[in-house]
Amino acid sequence: MPALQIGPFFLGRPSREQQAAVEASASSTPFSFPHVGVTRTAPPLPEAVAAEGWTLDHNRVQVGRGRAAYRKAQRLLEQWRHFDLGWASVNAPPVKQGAPVVVTARTLLCWSCNPLRISYVEEGALRRTQLQPWAGAKCAAAGGKASKNGSSSKSSSSSKSGSGSNMANAAKAASGGSSAAPSSTSGSGDPLTRLLGALARGAGTRAAQQQQAVAEARPPRGRRYAFAHTTLAGHQISGEERFAVAWNHEDDSVWYEIYTLSRPGSWITAATHPLLRAFQRKFAADSMAAMQREMLKP
Repeated sequence: MPALQIGPFFLGRPSREQQAAVEASASSTPFSFPHVGVTRTAPPLPEAVAAEGWTLDHNRVQVGRGRAAYRKAQRLLEQWRHFDLGWASVNAPPVKQGAPVVVTARTLLCWSCNPLRISYVEEGALRRTQLQPWAGAKCAAAGGKASKNGSSSKSSSSSKSGSGSNMANAAKAASGGSSAAPSSTSGSGDPLTRLLGALARGAGTRAAQQQQAVAEARPPRGRRYAFAHTTLAGHQISGEERFAVAWNHEDDSVWYEIYTLSRPGSWITAATHPLLRAFQRKFAADSMAAMQREMLKP
């Protein structure tokens, strides 16, 4: 039975037919994010994009060690197991460029069906021009016990473009401290954006600091599998989200990473921005836990 729909929300879980209708339209719906594919080489972001004040979330966790763990983590991403969350699900299309994605999620008393499209898929050597997932993250293997199949206890950090330098947060995590409290900033373009918060002061400086850190780092050794989905018109958020697994040949560690640029895509999510941020943080935490859980299975 179809759920009652009020605007973009449903009073009850959307039926398969309602989800299929959103998926069918996603193939031709235009993107709502102006920088499609920008997460492919970030961080750092291009200075012009960073200056626009997008909210940046960067979460990662070590999920194992060695080639077998890397390949297993890649298969789990291709099977969308990182979306086994209960309160949020996905239509799980084949992971290929152009595939339509529909995320069905429950937020408080309402449900929503949000359309996206996979903007790129890649697998290969680590890029010299970007910070790696383990940069600034406290290695789980150092503080937690590894399981028989190589997975280790959770270790992750989160940095946002709002409070202070991402590099400062990374340095703090590397020294064993915790990263800064989650926060967000928004640019000063249209009235909706002005409603979201302060100007993105210092965004260009943060991008320059990250670029300097990349330039000073020695060439990475390892591999990465990644894909991103980008929001379409009708999504309650505007942005792009990259999921990746990376294998660090230096210490054999394998990492799961979520890298997201976003801001509210409608007046509804702008008016409820704190709630939106709470669910974004919940998604990152639950998704990392799901990957760790799946990696422990034989």
